[in-house]
Amino acid sequence: MLTRLTFVFIILGSFCGLRAQNFKFGKPELSELQATACPIDSSADAYVIGEYAKTTFDIRNNAFVVIYNCMVRIKILKKSGLSWATRTIPYYKGTYSKQFIGVLKGNTYNLKDGKIIEEKLGKEAIFDEQKEKEYFIRKFTLPNVKEGSVIEYNYEVMSDYYSIPTWSFQSSIPTLWSEYKVIVPEYFTYSLNTQGYEPFVVSKKERGTQHFILDMENFTSTTTEYDFAVKDAPAIRDEAYTTTIDDYNSKVTFELARYDMPGRLAKVFSNTTTAIKNRLNDDEDFGLQMNKIGFLDNTITSINATTKDTLERVVMAVNYLKSNLKWNDGETIYTSDSPKKVFENHAGNSADLNLMLVAMLRKMKLSANPVLISTRDHGRVVATNPQLKNFNYVIAMVEIGGNWVYIDITEPFLRTGSLPVRCLNQVGLMVGKEVADWVDIKPTERYTTTKMMTLSLNDEGQCSGKASTYESGYSAISERKLISISTKDKVEERIKKANSNWDIKKIEYVNADSVGKTFETNIEFSTSEGVNVAGNRIYFKPFLDEGFDKNPFQKPERKYPVNFGALTDQTIIANYTLPDGYVLEEVPKNEVISLPENGGRFLFMSQVTGNKLQITTKLNIKKPEFYTEEYPYLKEFFDKIVAKQTIQLVLVKK
Repeated sequence: MLTRLTFVFIILGSFCGLRAQNFKFGKPELSELQATACPIDSSADAYVIGEYAKTTFDIRNNAFVVIYNCMVRIKILKKSGLSWATRTIPYYKGTYSKQFIGVLKGNTYNLKDGKIIEEKLGKEAIFDEQKEKEYFIRKFTLPNVKEGSVIEYNYEVMSDYYSIPTWSFQSSIPTLWSEYKVIVPEYFTYSLNTQGYEPFVVSKKERGTQHFILDMENFTSTTTEYDFAVKDAPAIRDEAYTTTIDDYNSKVTFELARYDMPGRLAKVFSNTTTAIKNRLNDDEDFGLQMNKIGFLDNTITSINATTKDTLERVVMAVNYLKSNLKWNDGETIYTSDSPKKVFENHAGNSADLNLMLVAMLRKMKLSANPVLISTRDHGRVVATNPQLKNFNYVIAMVEIGGNWVYIDITEPFLRTGSLPVRCLNQVGLMVGKEVADWVDIKPTERYTTTKMMTLSLNDEGQCSGKASTYESGYSAISERKLISISTKDKVEERIKKANSNWDIKKIEYVNADSVGKTFETNIEFSTSEGVNVAGNRIYFKPFLDEGFDKNPFQKPERKYPVNFGALTDQTIIANYTLPDGYVLEEVPKNEVISLPENGGRFLFMSQVTGNKLQITTKLNIKKPEFYTEEYPYLKEFFDKIVAKQTIQLVLVKK
């Protein structure tokens, strides 16, 4: 299972303990310097020898603080691994809470005449960058790093907010040992999620004690002590058709659920859907903002007076906001400013726009609620243990004709009732005034593309004619967006670059800004691409560069599901007028290829009439996600698609 929702606490033998204890900052092993390859992946350009982190609590200035200490040691094997010498530490300097970086030290080790030479990280190689209003990074580069070097660094971050950092046991290079310890005093309660495919070799939860001084008095607290470790974790890298690779990284995540400070009232945080609903409805940057849209009253009155049809009223409200507001690419569940200021600025983040829509619809006496989601590149949400920080986006939902319809007004080329692909991440949390509930997020659009090529092939190996592409659904949305944010010249330059072997005469667009219609691109061109004349034979690839020229699923096996986001319909039709005096040496056979359980279908058809040749392929992906056990069938399916779409035909002169 991807998510481990219950713990199996394992107490291992001495090997794991020794492995962790031997990893001490400033004391590398000679064998680490002498290593020339990663012991678990011979292709790796670098690997983590060991990493160890610990989160503890202490009292500073008469208040609890969280202290996070991290040590990492890495072996550099190739030039392509040198980028690991530069590392970053994120930290936060907000209005109500702050983080401080304390200890930061690092070393580079190289071998010279059989001896280990150490060079320390200097202050001149450390600097800070502001990334956002309240977010910063501390960046540092270790000295004299080259092939064969071992580098290590150690840093400490102190936070006055009780957030326990998430720990990932994998990265884009192999990791031989990764361990994370967390010690929590009895006054704090956290919800804990663990996920991933790599097994824990250490997974312990024990009781302990810790001494503190608060208000000039000594006291002892019971503690909960967590210890997790993973051994020999392979590199984790993006693969074709995934949400975010972070969904499959082995990691542990803590979220504060409650704290009971000595002598103070207990405070409960969000770790249930009801707690999340109560917190957000009372939040100045969420629920309370929806009470501040009085400036839209005249518009609302006008819409209600125009029509009594619910769908028409919703569409009018959506179009009104879309015409006055632009998304600033911000993905968050919190508003950035008051609705009136956002409207006056004509721009806002996803919460600004979609919460304003919810407020409008509610004031129009319609049933509407906000829905919290996590976008595809942000990661999936664990519905059995919700954590507010797992959400990064807000959409709207409204009841029309007894059905709930999802709306996102950030995309101008999206029809009302459809969501952008980035939002298609299985579930969302509806946050109503009275209840909160999980809802399924399913695609209502498809990737639909039809490519039709009408070409003449002469006996000198030259093709000329027209290629027309007809797109609807998500395919059309992405193309329309590209055109809207660029000039015509730049769009044409992109097309010419993608078809560098074509001599393009003309490019024409049809319905580029008509959301409800099929988007059409017509290209007139000539090319000799994929055509070879040899004696009395002409060899050519009828689909040119269209379709799949290689299988997107190269690995023999895959641990992660394949996620297409939405269903796919792809049709390619190649119509050829063959040169006089030539015939096909062999007419390719028609074929139908299907995936098990009606998961997909591929059709290949050919027809010859006189000197006219037509070849058609149709690909239908009939479900958005395929599980690990289905991967071998999917890989074989695409192997056959590639073979058909890269087929070479032979013409023979009569």
